Amino acid sequence: MKVTGNQIVHCEMCDSPSMAILMHENNHLIENKYIHDVCLEVEDQGAFYYGRNPSECGTIIRNNLFTNIPDTYSTCAVYHDDGAGGLTVENNTIKKDTL
Repeated sequence: MKVTGNQIVHCEMCDSPSMAILMHENNHLIENKYIHDVCLEVEDQGAFYYGRNPSECGTIIRNNLFTNIPDTYSTCAVYHDDGAGGLTVENNTIKKDTL
């Protein structure tokens, strides 16, 4: 079953060894989220991850706060992997907390 048009808004995602959101399909909205301390034990991923399907488009990621996403293992806040495109990323704050 293909699902499009999901919304993930106004919540917190944290303390995950892997990604917080793995996206497939089209026209999702990810907004006003606090995503932190994820991708703690993985390589080559992002807190928000999608890729390998150029037809997945129309999703919007906006007004989110990403903090404490480690950069030790080639990870980042929003990861556009192989063949990815058509994603709008706007007005997000990405910062690394220091201890």
